[in-house]
Amino acid sequence: MQITTFHHQQFQISNSLVGWHCILQYSNEADGQCSFAGAANGWMRYQQHGWKIYAQPTDVHSIADISISHHCEMVLHLRQQAVRYVFKRMSFWRTRFMLLNEAEDEVVALLPTVKWGKSSYEFSIQINEEFQELLTPFLSVICLHCAIQSLKMMSGEEIIYG
Repeated sequence: MQITTFHHQQFQISNSLVGWHCILQYSNEADGQCSFAGAANGWMRYQQHGWKIYAQPTDVHSIADISISHHCEMVLHLRQQAVRYVFKRMSFWRTRFMLLNEAEDEVVALLPTVKWGKSSYEFSIQINEEFQELLTPFLSVICLHCAIQSLKMMSGEEIIYG
């Protein structure tokens, strides 16, 4: 799996083993909104203390929610599967983000290389082979979004913009 960053506003995540890719696009013009396209399509909007994720911008009901809990952990609730995940940062000095399933097993870890002066992020990915099939394009994009927003919180940036 690979993540490529373009101009700090667009991120491409791809899995060449399975043959899919998605693009996560932030827009400075749309307050608290971002979209993703490719193997998973959707749209996110920031709302108080988290994000609502929709299949289409015109949808009324969200397909998933991300809420920010204490200690800047993010709880992801996938409505269709009735599954919850926790996305959290491990270690202060060596930043490492992990997605944990309900049994608290590590599904995937994102390790950022941050250039704070340039506000750019590059990521290394560690996937638990036991959960390889679980890491869908949709879940991968959501993990990337959570990692980006967590880094923004750590640097004191606004979390609702790209």
